[in-house]
Amino acid sequence: MENVRTMFKGDIVIIDDEVNDASTDIYKIKQYLIENHFQTRSYESIPLVEEVRGLDIAFIICDWRFKDGDDDLNAEQIISFLNEVTYNRLIPIFICTSLDKQFVKNYLIEGCKKFKDNYASCIFVVNKNEIQNEKIFDIIDQWISNNPSIKTMKAWEKAIERAKEKLFSDLYDESEYWPLVLYDSFEADGEDPNEELGQFLSRNLIARSSGSFEFEKFKYGKLGSIDIIGVLDGERTFYYQDENINDATLLHTGDIFESSGKLYINIKRQCDLMRGNKDVYLLTLESAGRMGDAPVRLTDDKQSLCILGKEHNIANKKLENINEALNNAFVKTNALHQGKFLEKNYEVIIPCIYHLEVCRINLRSLKVITVDTLKTDYKRRARLLEPYINIVTEKFANYVSSKGTMRTPETLLTHQFIICDIDEE
Repeated sequence: MENVRTMFKGDIVIIDDEVNDASTDIYKIKQYLIENHFQTRSYESIPLVEEVRGLDIAFIICDWRFKDGDDDLNAEQIISFLNEVTYNRLIPIFICTSLDKQFVKNYLIEGCKKFKDNYASCIFVVNKNEIQNEKIFDIIDQWISNNPSIKTMKAWEKAIERAKEKLFSDLYDESEYWPLVLYDSFEADGEDPNEELGQFLSRNLIARSSGSFEFEKFKYGKLGSIDIIGVLDGERTFYYQDENINDATLLHTGDIFESSGKLYINIKRQCDLMRGNKDVYLLTLESAGRMGDAPVRLTDDKQSLCILGKEHNIANKKLENINEALNNAFVKTNALHQGKFLEKNYEVIIPCIYHLEVCRINLRSLKVITVDTLKTDYKRRARLLEPYINIVTEKFANYVSSKGTMRTPETLLTHQFIICDIDEE
């Protein structure tokens, strides 16, 4: 219990129409939590999201059936609430039901974004007698041990909390008025003081937390399928909730816009966006194919080698010899070597951004548009994060400033020389 108490601080939200009935199991669960000095908030019906959005929630206990006789409507209302309240949160949620658990899980699988049908799911479908007294903490303890996400988050929180205390202690020792100096400086420079002060604190927080992280190395064990493309997408792409652009919108280098079904990425540097935000510099962003469409690959039946779409029969060749030859070819060409794609000088290829398996950014497609046009004709969908956006801007700078060179004849690489031998004439 002490482990859970330190890891999950805040309100325990209980949603059940019998929570105030002393003869019910949910009432006994609530009393047990109160007796053990946990802060609880009770609701006899599904609350408005606005009522709980600002709460520091430790976890939620929610009854499943509020409307008898209409399972679909009941599920729709509960799942809608869960999706909204957990949109930007990762917290344990207990769904209490006396119905068949799989019946409830089927609804959650279909519509609840945070529900995972495995041991690592943060949403548990339980009977109320399964979370009586200390049993509820046994479930959470087991969940923590099975969940790399939550263990990593809690380890990170500890390191960041220590770094935050050191950061503000150091700045206070220098001067208790340090925020005024920085705020006035950012404002005088024509920048957004709120954004810049936040960036200043974030940079210093990361600097002070360096070396203090202690993450556990996890084993795959009995895990379900892992969406590697989705994981990498989340590591390098930030998605905006509000996609409309107006006068209050703070634009960023790396913002991804959509207009008429086409995607563009903003490469204008951040300080210029902050000072006199009148236009943006856009490059086109498009799909460069799928991971399954590798330029050199084996067909599914492993009977042919597919090179740039053309199949070559390899049925009588040893597979290990073929794999060794392919590996040597990739190393020499850098088509995909140590996680890097071969790029032309006028493009940047990055896998797994904005739901694209392989993305191409065309450095020859620069387009300058005004912010007024951006507001009316474009939607801001996402942002390419560092260091990937730095790769784009740096390569663009090199591309536009580089001098042209003579093209190397392809015959030099293919050994198909076009000069006839004198003896043949």
